Amino acid sequence: MNWDEVPYGNEVPAIHENDASWQLAADAGIDLSALWLLRTTAVASTPIDPVPMTRLVVTDAGGTERRSQRARTPEEQTELDDDVNEFMAELGLPPRPGNRMWWLRVPAGLDLDQVRRYWWSQVYATASPEDGPWGELVALDALFRSPAGPWPTRQ
Repeated sequence: MNWDEVPYGNEVPAIHENDASWQLAADAGIDLSALWLLRTTAVASTPIDPVPMTRLVVTDAGGTERRSQRARTPEEQTELDDDVNEFMAELGLPPRPGNRMWWLRVPAGLDLDQVRRYWWSQVYATASPEDGPWGELVALDALFRSPAGPWPTRQ
């Protein structure tokens, strides 16, 4: 079991299923667990393009905020990949290949925010925050293997 099972190419694979869509996964939290658990059925990765933006918020002594954004540096990407792999190691999972964008194939009529809310509601129906990431992974795996499956019912 490793990340080699995930399709990798310059573009996400074509979808031939009722307008499902590829949606960009986050590099943190429940998305990482879902990427691992769904890697053989609903995950793809592509080179990083365009370069992700880093948003900066600076507050001066008077409380005035200045917001800006800039392209993520290669060093920041390496740090992010290292953080992801530290999280994966805590779960006993292999390191995820770096310098990639990671995509989840989401059924038509759903967006990834809706899916995350569903996942969290189901995870915390069986796990508690004290169980930490391992408990969340176990609960998410049980959900994905259950008849309900990984996707919420479309309303």
